[in-house]
Amino acid sequence: MLEAAHTLSKPLAQATLDVGDVPELTLPFALRLLAGFLVASVIATIVAALLGLLKRPEPWRPRVEGMPGVAGLIVGFVLLLGSMVFAGIVAAALGWTDSDNPLHGTAIGLVLYGSYIVGVVVWQVVARRQTLDLGLQPGKLPGGLLGTTWLVVILPWVWVAVMATLAVRLLLDQPTDEAHPLIDAMMSADDPLVLVVFVTTAVVAAPLAEEFFFRGVMQTGFIAGLAKMLDERPARWIGIVVTSLLFAVIHPPFSWPAIFVLSLFLGWLYERRGNLWTPVMVHAGFNALSTGIALLAR
Repeated sequence: MLEAAHTLSKPLAQATLDVGDVPELTLPFALRLLAGFLVASVIATIVAALLGLLKRPEPWRPRVEGMPGVAGLIVGFVLLLGSMVFAGIVAAALGWTDSDNPLHGTAIGLVLYGSYIVGVVVWQVVARRQTLDLGLQPGKLPGGLLGTTWLVVILPWVWVAVMATLAVRLLLDQPTDEAHPLIDAMMSADDPLVLVVFVTTAVVAAPLAEEFFFRGVMQTGFIAGLAKMLDERPARWIGIVVTSLLFAVIHPPFSWPAIFVLSLFLGWLYERRGNLWTPVMVHAGFNALSTGIALLAR
């Protein structure tokens, strides 16, 4: 997530993915890229404001009543732990617990995400709590697809975080060759099946499972609890920030600033639109763009 380059082709595209293999990068060039992305971010935000896209709906969506709250957080964590145990059992049964094969690790990750999604559906059915409460009903899918247009505003700000982090690393003479293990494995994979598993995990399973847990369960639970002590609006923003911090730390440390910025937008979009499909689709679009760029740069 922290690589930049001298052109807008392969090296610059990898700025959305990792920090590797651009030895010619210098601090002045990184600062120029940072300034360019900052200008692009401001312009995109101004255009969005002029189009009325940044206006807060009136009233702010009342999603606290009837939401899972603390109980939902507990259930969400239990489902996550159950999915982790199930994935571990599958890995042990297949003899993949100590495997260095990237396909094995990614496939087990797909099992983890898939079992979590199944668990959530079962929870909804057993508890008779429809996904309508979380904005994931099928009728809202078209709105979520339209929500991917927010990437025009979001991506420049994520790149600002990417370039700022890179500039700091260069200033402190820290290594700039770190990369997400999944991206590393995908970049070196020759088997089409490996690429299919990678892409499916990154573009489909991960956005759906992660957004349901972090935005639908965790953010909603935090806000539901905080709203009992604070006004609704500060409760929502604190919930967005705390959830974004937790979302960032599950990723590699070098990508924390960029992921945090992305997550702030995802949380804000969820609260603004009342549609969980929106952060799911934006997350999927971001991963699809990053994955596509990585494949083109192979």
